[in-house]
Amino acid sequence: IGSRVKLGNLQSVPELNGIIAVVIGVEDEATDRLPVKLIGEHAAARPQGIRVKRGNVVAVLGPQQAVNLYTFKASDVQLTPRDSQFVPADKWLKCPVPNLLGVPLVMKQLAPTTRDTRPRNESPAVYLMIDPVSGFAPNWILMNGLGAVLLARSDGMCRCLCSGTTPYPDSSAVAQVVSAAACMFWRSCTTASWDGPSLLHADVKAC
Repeated sequence: IGSRVKLGNLQSVPELNGIIAVVIGVEDEATDRLPVKLIGEHAAARPQGIRVKRGNVVAVLGPQQAVNLYTFKASDVQLTPRDSQFVPADKWLKCPVPNLLGVPLVMKQLAPTTRDTRPRNESPAVYLMIDPVSGFAPNWILMNGLGAVLLARSDGMCRCLCSGTTPYPDSSAVAQVVSAAACMFWRSCTTASWDGPSLLHADVKAC
């Protein structure tokens, strides 16, 4: 229970082939089916999950990777089974511009902050919450800040973003990309032209 699996060979619901799910119970000996909860866009239509045969589990995956981001410091972390199961329904916010660009990134604030307790410079996290229409983050973020946040993909894939370069050498590979991409997202959203590296690199794929 709690393991992440990749589904496949589904005949009645082929649209779920390749989807990541979390095992939420033990196998039913009478039906030989395993209860799983879907991760990603198909989860809302099936909130109770589905039951699949062993043959429909084509891969058992490791813990979902995420990034802990605080101001300009980022580090790789692994989500708990509970966090993996409830992305993005449980206090996870969709990052607007990344999602428009095909990167289903979501953010979770780790602790409430106020105007007095917010960090002095948390630009990367705030940039990821920019509204592509207004060009601003939500008012509550502008007023109170975000503090430390978790970033993950809502589709359950392990890679948070694509490959790229970063000015933050103290961070690990995935975390570096998040920090650099935050600024790139902001620039691509607020300038008429952007000559930086593409954010939709071929490296964005499942395990």
